[in-house]
Amino acid sequence: MSIPTASGSKFRRLAVTAQDNQTVYALSGSNSIIFTEDGGNAWTNLPGGFSGNVSDIAIDPWNKKKLWITYSGYGTHKVAIHDTTGWTQLNDSLPNIPVNCIVIDSFNGTRYIGTDFGVFYRDTGMNYWELYNAGLPSAEVTDLGINYVTNEIWAATFGRGMWKSPRHLTQSPPPAVVSNIPYAMGVITLAPNPARGQFQIITSNEGMQHQQAEVRFISITGAAAATRTGSFRDGRLTLSTEGIAKGTYMVEVVVKGITTAREKLVILQ
Repeated sequence: MSIPTASGSKFRRLAVTAQDNQTVYALSGSNSIIFTEDGGNAWTNLPGGFSGNVSDIAIDPWNKKKLWITYSGYGTHKVAIHDTTGWTQLNDSLPNIPVNCIVIDSFNGTRYIGTDFGVFYRDTGMNYWELYNAGLPSAEVTDLGINYVTNEIWAATFGRGMWKSPRHLTQSPPPAVVSNIPYAMGVITLAPNPARGQFQIITSNEGMQHQQAEVRFISITGAAAATRTGSFRDGRLTLSTEGIAKGTYMVEVVVKGITTAREKLVILQ
């Protein structure tokens, strides 16, 4: 794969997705964003956007067509999303401070941003940003990373070294409409397991029958590896493992936006 050059500009950030090995976004020093969906053979400029200096980009773990963008400097633009519907700002409750970086927890969807005055977070049940600064000095956070093995988020600061903290693991309670679907081991059976080529998710739970489901494959490091969708018919949902590297995964079933079941799967292909 080759990234096209821009006159007088270097590329400052790359964003890749675990959903496939073809989609890459690149942020240039001239503040433009380009992307490829075919492994680098063809690149396209991301259209439009908000004024301001783009500081970081990150692809949503569950939607490779959704790009999260942060802006440094002072002004009205702090965090934005670009997807198939266009551009949306997510500045809710953020003070007028530079936002330098973003990382997204691929296990539970929590977003963290590093600013000139510490870290803010926003989980999937929140419509605002909240400080995540317990024990962290009021320092400029220049980069963020998640260690899924130790369940920690790490922050690099300007002049104050590296800091770490436990990940935010709290999830919003499920709405009553799906409260009859338990989130537990044993709700589903995966067969064959190990799987080669395809497998079935089998359940007798009535709340999952004839429902559209999103199935997530989580690697042993906790990172999102792939997503599939389909509907249960007579208690069975057949899925392909094509494009997923061989290994051990945690398979999560999401119905009506709520994670309802989880089981381990070994993929041989």
